Amino acid sequence: MTWSVALPSSPALAALAEDLERERRLILAYRMHLPAAGSPRVRRLFERGLEIKRRHEAELDRLLSAYGGAPVAEGPADLSGPGPREVLTWHAEQERVLALRYRDHLRLVDDPDVRLVLERCAADQAEYVALLKSVYRDFSAA
Repeated sequence: MTWSVALPSSPALAALAEDLERERRLILAYRMHLPAAGSPRVRRLFERGLEIKRRHEAELDRLLSAYGGAPVAEGPADLSGPGPREVLTWHAEQERVLALRYRDHLRLVDDPDVRLVLERCAADQAEYVALLKSVYRDFSAA
């Protein structure tokens, strides 16, 4: 399947729309967890995550707008109450899922512009997941 046939029901468009929704939910989650981050290192980590999420949101929104529109974001799941380790674990898992999805979605597209965005998002995700894991290990050892 090629991206140029991106109809609203196409697997590539649906996958990217779902990825955009995940990015938007993570933006809301980072914004909610950022003020409660007790550690300066975790705060910087969440600020970096928010920066990455906003960039991915803009790129995916641009692609989806060019090929039929982007969905409206839903609110995040109720994330109130978890402790710092649980918050880090939740973010690491969400970011890991996105990293895998971006890699998998490369199989759905032939368009060089779309491939470039997906490759960049996958690389960002992999780098950020490694950083999250590193901070989690350090945080857990303390």
